[in-house]
Amino acid sequence: MKATLFRGEDVHPETFESVLQLLQAISGMNTFVGQGEPLPLPDKRVLSWPDLFNLCQTARKKNGIEADSFVFILTEKPNENNFFG
Repeated sequence: MKATLFRGEDVHPETFESVLQLLQAISGMNTFVGQGEPLPLPDKRVLSWPDLFNLCQTARKKNGIEADSFVFILTEKPNENNFFG
């Protein structure tokens, strides 16, 4: 599985790199790559799932990420269902 990790504009670059290095250190079938340019986030305290899925889809298209790869966004903002919070 290939996964591309993006950071929201609220995540410090050093934090992003630390998380990416941690994920890349895990051996197995997963491959993690990072996109360092921050994504602009909606001006909301809590993000909705449609907000997050739209961000992922936009990032996928803009960066030419294959349909069978995963896209993740690292952000400090909570989401409406408190997943991974």
